[in-house]
Amino acid sequence: MSSDTTYMRTLRRAIQAVGSEEKLAEQLRTPLELLHKWLSGELQPPSHVYHAACEIVRLAITLRISKRLLRRP
Repeated sequence: MSSDTTYMRTLRRAIQAVGSEEKLAEQLRTPLELLHKWLSGELQPPSHVYHAACEIVRLAITLRISKRLLRRP
């Protein structure tokens, strides 16, 4: 297993955002086995997959901030 990379951390955050590895693989339109290889650092994801994972994380953060702002009196 390789050291923790930006790719691996971003993919883990994207999993948290969507709820499961299976859901992320579905959203990225990739086999779960390949996602596992990216998560372990065995392979580096292609740039379009990394950018899609970044977008998922960005949208999750934006949604969280929006919800906080709506709760303010």
